[in-house]
Amino acid sequence: MYSEYFGLSEPPFSIAPDPRYLFPSAQHVEALAHLAYGATEGDGFIQLTGEIGTGKTTLIRRLLTDMPEGVDIAFLFNPEVSRRGLLINILAELGLPRPPSDCEHSELLSRLYRHLLAARTRGHRVVLVIDEAQRLGPEVLEEVRLLTNFETDRRKLLNVILVGQPELKDTLARPDLRQLAQRITARYHLGPISLQETDAYIHHRLKRAGAPGRIFRPRAVRAVQRHSQGIPRLINLICDRALMAACTRGLREVGPGVVDDAARELAGAAPKGGGLRPLWLGCGIALAALLGAGVAWWVVNWQTRTPHAVGKASIVASPMLAAGPDLPVRSRTVPAAPEKPATVPRGQPLRDWLKSLPAAPGKKDAGGMLLALWHVAPLDADSAIADPCSVAARSGLGCLHVQGNVNLLRSFNRPAAVALNVAGERHEVVVTALDDGRITLAAATGEQRSFPLAGFESLWYGRMWLLWRPPRGVRLIRRGMSGPAVVWLKRALGLPAPAQGRAVYDGALEQAVRAFQRRHALVPDGIAGPETLIVLRRWQGMGSGPRLIRERGMQT
Repeated sequence: MYSEYFGLSEPPFSIAPDPRYLFPSAQHVEALAHLAYGATEGDGFIQLTGEIGTGKTTLIRRLLTDMPEGVDIAFLFNPEVSRRGLLINILAELGLPRPPSDCEHSELLSRLYRHLLAARTRGHRVVLVIDEAQRLGPEVLEEVRLLTNFETDRRKLLNVILVGQPELKDTLARPDLRQLAQRITARYHLGPISLQETDAYIHHRLKRAGAPGRIFRPRAVRAVQRHSQGIPRLINLICDRALMAACTRGLREVGPGVVDDAARELAGAAPKGGGLRPLWLGCGIALAALLGAGVAWWVVNWQTRTPHAVGKASIVASPMLAAGPDLPVRSRTVPAAPEKPATVPRGQPLRDWLKSLPAAPGKKDAGGMLLALWHVAPLDADSAIADPCSVAARSGLGCLHVQGNVNLLRSFNRPAAVALNVAGERHEVVVTALDDGRITLAAATGEQRSFPLAGFESLWYGRMWLLWRPPRGVRLIRRGMSGPAVVWLKRALGLPAPAQGRAVYDGALEQAVRAFQRRHALVPDGIAGPETLIVLRRWQGMGSGPRLIRERGMQT
């Protein structure tokens, strides 16, 4: 009920894992990048842990929403199963028919292996995502490890993402599970968010629900942080209860006292404000008062439009004073209410343009546009190769799928295919130009249009994919490697590199890479992967190809 009171389209602080409300804090963006890497490029295991309520499941939902074509996901959210139950659930998630009850364990493995091989032949990747993985028993975890033995000469046939509470780290540290632990290629732990992020988090969710402005005062935000300790789920619970309390008391802003009372109510203590128990009743009374005021306004404005109206004013008799026949009837002049200008929702021109397109384009259409921008022969409609990344690879180009924002687009400075969501319908278009306030998009029809950046961001959830040219065919340089790629990396970072001899990716080079990544808002993992290499080549003015922003003195 408080949604109507505050003018919101829906409750903004639901604890359901709605990917639309994912707040892009630094650590959540980094965690999502780890998950996306594990799903689209990595091999082996990816581990994501975090305390209860830090947003792990929301990240998974966002990952599933943003997965590109060609990635098949098997998502298990109730892992308390046996080894046999695990295999049956995986087969069901991948769309295979349920095996008979007397099917042997070896036959289940054989069915899964055949499916994985067929998927690899089609160019698909298969990813197993297990939520609440801390509840898996050692025998089931060992079964999961054995599944990653399915492989070809070059790649694993099944990648695994384990998501769980901190106890998962303790489980994987057991001596009998050390073989599994050694296969984990990336680990990330979600912690609480800071005070500044809590402020941005609250504002982000209110804005997503249509709030016209800030509702929580700065001191109220500090109170939310104090009571929640930066745990997103607790922030949601406290803010939801605080909005209800503010509605009950007829307040338009939430102050620290209201937050304190909401936190006490959630903890089971009596609130000092005294009015939190009958929340729905109090909020209903406040809403009824607003409706009553609206009815009164309507009556006045309706009467101003009766035949007694004169010009822009009318004489309205007061019903209270006209009740007695012997009392004089007083009147007052009521000016006509000014007409309210119609407001255009943010992003409406972009929405209208997307809806006007003949069909919602897909990845193949966007891929054809990207290939054309890189002067690569576009996809042939009759070709058996439907994946634009495969076509790009024949010309020495890499294909990068990543989660980010407009700042990352600027850092890459490359055309990118993005998916925009309008009323549940997905439209994939290509970003071809970008400046401070506007963005240019191209559709599969060949039409290009420029739109305000704010409207674009309201329809984009950050998923993008783009083409790039790796330096000398190298796509990843990490600690422990040596050779020409390391020499190139050192020189690109301005570090001394031997003209002859062996150059090693040591600790000093890793620290230099991390410093570069931090300066350019990249994940500071110390690995020179595709994102870092793209930005590094742009920064050093190396390479050629289409770009979003023209920069003097740079060949990006």
